[in-house]
Amino acid sequence: MLLVLVALALARPWEWRGGEDGPASAWGQVVRAVDGDTIEVRLGGELEDVRYIGVDTPETVKPDTPVQCFGPRASSFNHHLVEHRWVRLVFGVERRDIYGRLLAYVHLPPDEFAALLPMAASALAPGGTLVVNVPAGRWAYSAYDQAAGHVRRYSIRSLNQAAARNRLRIARWTYWGLPLVLTLLFRRLWPLGKQGRDGIISAGFSPRTRTLNRLLSLVAKCEPIPQKFLGTSIMAVLEMEGV
Repeated sequence: MLLVLVALALARPWEWRGGEDGPASAWGQVVRAVDGDTIEVRLGGELEDVRYIGVDTPETVKPDTPVQCFGPRASSFNHHLVEHRWVRLVFGVERRDIYGRLLAYVHLPPDEFAALLPMAASALAPGGTLVVNVPAGRWAYSAYDQAAGHVRRYSIRSLNQAAARNRLRIARWTYWGLPLVLTLLFRRLWPLGKQGRDGIISAGFSPRTRTLNRLLSLVAKCEPIPQKFLGTSIMAVLEMEGV
């Protein structure tokens, strides 16, 4: 654990690093949603712009760039989803982007996460679709999932049940992450004996070495999609029932 104590003006005590390039996590309160994929979060008394990892919405506030189609809708959804709520940030290998924004996966607590699907369903335009990506493999649920904020892992049956409760149905779906299924098994075993959320996340999410990380990336590109055999995640297209 590396604590940066050189100068209070530069220190960020809410960050924890598992190593020189290791992951980190933190809880913070969302002050406002900047647009559809960026939020302003209060972390340890400081305000930080946080850019979502894995989400890229149309622009609405970028200087010298016109407002793009569906940008205001994405921004409005983000406002309703996270503004003034507490969230857990799980940082990736790269801590900041070229604009100085923190890069993180943003997790809502379980009670807040439960509101996501009905909120998304209510925002759908007639004939619209909703693309979701959820962790798969209920057999693989581990201490890492709990620490990282994954409330559950889904089977296609449980995802279909969650969709049906909100008058949605699965139009198309696929597993993905088949070449990485073995990493879920290692993730169940590797964090054993680790104490605290940050210790578990460091053990379960760290790329270990750059060489191993590159190797896993190459293996992941060898997967045929769509496929309904097995995977680490389920990606599905949902639409309103009766459409």
